[in-house]
Amino acid sequence: MKLVLQLPYSGVEREVTVEKVPFTIGSAPTSDLVIATLAPEHMVIERKGESYFLAVKHPGIKVNDKPLMGEVLLFEGDKIVFLGGRLLVKEIPVALEEGSQATQFLPMEELPYFKVLSGPVMGAVYEVSGPGTLGRGEDADYRVDDPYISRRHLQIHIINEKVEVEDIGGKNPVLINGKPLLGRARLASGDELVIGKTRLLFIDPAEKSESEVFASRGGKRVPIAVWASIGAVAIILVGIGVFLFFQQRAQAYTNAISGGKSAFSSAQFITETEGRVREYSRAEASFKKALSIKKNDPEATEWLTRSQKYLQGWRSVARAETLVTQGNLSEALATLEAVMAEPEFRDERYIAYLYDDIMRTLFIADAYNDAKRLYLEGKDKEALSVLSMALARAPDHPQLLALEQAIKSAKRETPAQRQEKLTAIAQKSKTAPGSVPSYTELGVKKPEVKMTEPTINISKTTGLGTGSSGLGKPSVDLSAQLPSVEKLNLESGGPKLPGVGEPTISLDTKLDKVGELKKAYEEEHNVDKAYRIAQQILNDDPQNTKAKFYARLCELERKARAYEEKGDKEKALEYWKQLLNLDPNNKWAKEGIKRNS
Repeated sequence: MKLVLQLPYSGVEREVTVEKVPFTIGSAPTSDLVIATLAPEHMVIERKGESYFLAVKHPGIKVNDKPLMGEVLLFEGDKIVFLGGRLLVKEIPVALEEGSQATQFLPMEELPYFKVLSGPVMGAVYEVSGPGTLGRGEDADYRVDDPYISRRHLQIHIINEKVEVEDIGGKNPVLINGKPLLGRARLASGDELVIGKTRLLFIDPAEKSESEVFASRGGKRVPIAVWASIGAVAIILVGIGVFLFFQQRAQAYTNAISGGKSAFSSAQFITETEGRVREYSRAEASFKKALSIKKNDPEATEWLTRSQKYLQGWRSVARAETLVTQGNLSEALATLEAVMAEPEFRDERYIAYLYDDIMRTLFIADAYNDAKRLYLEGKDKEALSVLSMALARAPDHPQLLALEQAIKSAKRETPAQRQEKLTAIAQKSKTAPGSVPSYTELGVKKPEVKMTEPTINISKTTGLGTGSSGLGKPSVDLSAQLPSVEKLNLESGGPKLPGVGEPTISLDTKLDKVGELKKAYEEEHNVDKAYRIAQQILNDDPQNTKAKFYARLCELERKARAYEEKGDKEKALEYWKQLLNLDPNNKWAKEGIKRNS
């Protein structure tokens, strides 16, 4: 048997399967279906033969919009209504076997019933769905909770779809229309029975409806006290319903706020970008739900704003990761710059390290391409100067070394000869797709010096810290799309570099300013001067990778030195390490790490 539980105030609707009988429904923890608004064992579903019955032990239950106190035969589609919700009979599984003798039941649309006019269970309705006993006992088919009624007081018969009653030996006599019931009597719609302290009105809708019965009596038989009692009960039930409604809304608000805060807190300790986006999305949904319950609530509004801020930021980080996998490093860098401009993300180490790795990659590729153009134009000295910036970050990179060798051996070469050399480097690089060609393939000698590995790089991020300042791993594996510099193929097989090497101003003008910038930082090591020059270049050329690179170096070194002056060695060490990650051979970063370790 299957029921559908509906709780409109809390939005609950679920299917309940009755796998065994008796099946108790109430607020007791031992009930088969626990409903807080009911009595401990308010009603029971039982099976008799091939049929299912609902036995109601306490008032407050309606079946198909009729109050019920007692037992009723259940049919598919029946609606059982209680305080705060309802149960729908969805499916009654088994029909009677062919050839078996069924108990005689009246058609559902013509079911007669007893209505309690006065007594302990006044207002209850007992549908006569089949023959049985009426009494106070637990085993009575129609149970009336009246201490003056015997356990088995009245026998109900159904003969030719008519109801007959018989007194079966109760201590108190049964009265029918004011006279003692002797033997068996057939009931007509409108007859009254008195059993103990309970007065029952029998109604047979097929014969005469309840309204017709009362109309024929002029309404005099129902005392005013009855209607007053019914009205009082209705007012109490409405009050309870209103109280429960607001109590449920208050609890729903509390649950939404608590759930949102839990998701927000959980996001701080997740290391994957995808996981953070998921948890901040959960937090946003919870705080929106809280605001739908309590509009303009300051607490919910504040938390919703915070969760949306973090959700937007980490969605941008996820987009940057996707752009890296697509090879669009310039757009990935711009996306991360927008995120890092927000105060909430300035201390996010993973975002900073991802940004720095992309920046270093673009810086080296940009310097390599500029050096090639200058070499083709016959400006060998300028080409070597630009190339030296890349070699300072990747001194053992074979393609950088091959280009340096080509420039140094140029002497009086024609443009065609120079182009031939560059073509040869590109062709040799293509012999090893997806990786850097060897020194032998490019015809250069492997240098003694080896590039210093970054303290932390994008291919080694798993498990390095948690929380808002921890460095988590990306949602996707970026190690293939963003390799360490010494594995970066600058000719083929590496990431696409849209816009790299396409200056928006004259290359000579740009390189003159970059030369000043390089001198200020690397020779004079005047950080403030270098930062001012970098900003001047970026004002004219906002996408200048070299200016961005040196500006970033200056920013990190300024922070590291500021914390060092304050005596916060731990924070200073963090920024010195971050500087070394961006510029692996930076001697000032190495000295700073040594001082603060």
